[in-house]
Amino acid sequence: MYLVVGKEKALLIDTGNPGFISPNEIKNYTSLPLLVVNTHAHPDHSGSNNTFAEVYVHEADLDSCKIYSGGDVKLIPIKEGYIFDLGGKKIEVIEVRGHTPGSICLLDIQDKVLFGGDTANTETWAQISNVPLETYKKNMERLHAKYKDKYDRLLPGHNDVLPSSYIDELITCADEILSGKAQQSTTP
Repeated sequence: MYLVVGKEKALLIDTGNPGFISPNEIKNYTSLPLLVVNTHAHPDHSGSNNTFAEVYVHEADLDSCKIYSGGDVKLIPIKEGYIFDLGGKKIEVIEVRGHTPGSICLLDIQDKVLFGGDTANTETWAQISNVPLETYKKNMERLHAKYKDKYDRLLPGHNDVLPSSYIDELITCADEILSGKAQQSTTP
């Protein structure tokens, strides 16, 4: 989870597993009005949605998110190009189907940071959805071609900050898997 604070609003990116976080805990960090967005519908990213009144999620992940969110949370559909204007800080939604049909990345335009969710992190390959790997690769190539100069850090949904060049590694990995050249490591 990440909390991005602007001058007028704050944005919580993902809510974590069920029972993980609540609006009251966010008040320890900011008193600004809070918006909440899920990078995708998996329960480790949307499981605490039911503690918030409204959560933004990509339209292709709405049905899955309803299952994992529980409660009476209002899910608001978003898609490519949607901008969260926090006042002095804008966060742009980028569709990157692959990990789930509605996976998104979020671009902090001012600070040149890409929030990758599970689309771009070191654990992605163990969890590819029923979206074909070719689709994921094409979306990663589009992300790289269109946005590579707009961010210099990648904040994934799991683990440590990655360099922006990590997107190239994910594309290469997808190429190797699709071509049959990828070799499975003998070590865990």
